[in-house]
Amino acid sequence: MQYQISVLFVALLFSCQSPQSGGGNDEAAKIHLEILAIESALADKIDSLIQVRNQLAIQGRALTPEEIAFNNAVTSIESSVTYWRDNLPEPPGLEHDHAGHDHHHHHGPALNVTPEQMLAIQKEFRDSMLSIQQRVSQLTRK
Repeated sequence: MQYQISVLFVALLFSCQSPQSGGGNDEAAKIHLEILAIESALADKIDSLIQVRNQLAIQGRALTPEEIAFNNAVTSIESSVTYWRDNLPEPPGLEHDHAGHDHHHHHGPALNVTPEQMLAIQKEFRDSMLSIQQRVSQLTRK
């Protein structure tokens, strides 16, 4: 009988503890916030590139090959950012202030994935944003 009470006590003790969040979710949340910061820092630069592209389009003359290449590069960046903003999933349980920053993305569909899969997804989206950042940097250096 004392053994059963001990087992019951241990089971009760473990059931009363707050659930531990998976390390994958914590890391995914950190990466999510990191990529939001990168996107926020790039937003004005991307908007400026789009404005330059639009100004080139209304000049009423034939564009040079360099201007055409620039327009194509900006259009590609714009498409990549739109896809990114529309599809970036938010890790479950992530608490952050949506009003506290320039929040362009729409939180993609809710995904039923493991914490490890969510971490991998967030890493892919971060890599995508870093690639966009590199493309923007190349255009703004010219």
